Amino acid sequence: MLVGGSVEFYQPLAEQGILEKYTSPNAADIDAKFNDPNGYWQGWYMGVLGIVLNTERYQKELAPKGVQEPKTWDDLLDPAYKGQFITSNPATAGGGYIFVADQLFRLGEQQGWDYLKKLNANVHHYTPKAGDGIQLTATGEFIAGMSWAHDIVKSAKQGYPIQVIVPEQTAYEIGGAGIIHGGANTDNARKFMDWLLTKETGELNTKMSNRYSVRSDVAPPEGMIPVSEVDLVDYDRAKAAAMKADVVKQFTEMAGTK
Repeated sequence: MLVGGSVEFYQPLAEQGILEKYTSPNAADIDAKFNDPNGYWQGWYMGVLGIVLNTERYQKELAPKGVQEPKTWDDLLDPAYKGQFITSNPATAGGGYIFVADQLFRLGEQQGWDYLKKLNANVHHYTPKAGDGIQLTATGEFIAGMSWAHDIVKSAKQGYPIQVIVPEQTAYEIGGAGIIHGGANTDNARKFMDWLLTKETGELNTKMSNRYSVRSDVAPPEGMIPVSEVDLVDYDRAKAAAMKADVVKQFTEMAGTK
């Protein structure tokens, strides 16, 4: 059985005949966007992109100037964040690419690229991994950054002066699970899939990973807004995968990549 990783990785495996069809009875309790309509994979947790803000530097340097805390991706275009914002390289970081695709999906291609060009003027540099910016912001090298919200919460719980902000129209990953076709323990794999989708397992995973459960009856991770209040962009995963090479090429040429 395969457990974990974004569901984008599961579809090619299904097309190659590697995964077994199975729809758990517990899938009926979950929003349809987390379930594969063809039954080859199942979403069981969700990670969302967020803004990490160093609260000490913000309060000391930006708040006195009347700069509001960023609540949207567009707020990061404020000149006050020039050289003080950090994000990841879409050529090397999955989260970095999902962030770029987020802008193209929420704004449309032309306006999305216009946004990315304007944001580039504020970006100090692009890190190799999505999580790199959290530590750099947490230690005060930068005022704000972009990364996975659950990883930001993890660092905040370690005592760093940071907070997580989940902006409107944010992008997300769906953590998947799938059963190997022709495996030796298919019956047990089905039982395990059923267990993954229970409320108890959702609560356990949320506590351990700070990620959202796909179940609406599981409370959000500590320090995160309820999943019902998360405004998700209309993220077309098939399109995102198909356009990735061209988008990364165009982004690299646009950004330089600094």
